[in-house]
Amino acid sequence: MEEILIVAGLLFLIDKGNKTVQTMGKEYPNPEGKTRGLRNNNVGNIKETGTTWKGQIKPTGDKPFAQFQNPVWGVRAMIIIVKRTYRNLGLKTIRQIVSRYAPPIENLTESYINSVSRQTGIDPDRIISTESEYQKVIQAMAVHENGLPVTKVLPDLLYIEANNLI
Repeated sequence: MEEILIVAGLLFLIDKGNKTVQTMGKEYPNPEGKTRGLRNNNVGNIKETGTTWKGQIKPTGDKPFAQFQNPVWGVRAMIIIVKRTYRNLGLKTIRQIVSRYAPPIENLTESYINSVSRQTGIDPDRIISTESEYQKVIQAMAVHENGLPVTKVLPDLLYIEANNLI
């Protein structure tokens, strides 16, 4: 059985019988039928950079994306990027955050912004200021990155656990 999934503007063909995912002409093993973000314990699909995150697996086995030992470490990295790094850079709206996180050179950024805004009920140009708003935005970004409901990619308890590790 094959399933077509569009995530962040990219087309994925998931063959559940052969347990593979095909995207951009490459085929990846996928024994559990999970999205790339779930397979890598990286629901934000954070790319491998010079940063070494707690719980990160080095070297990554899925370039260009980072892999983590378990989901809490991947979520923690995503929270740090969005809440600390971006806020320190003055990026405080959904439009500013998503434009930096998923730039138009490699994403359908406006669609991503609209998706996060629609899921959270927060205007894309309103300043995000509370912890609950940041949680909603980060959860919506994980949903957009993986094309799955928040309960599958970033439930409240996982977010809280990761946030407590910062």
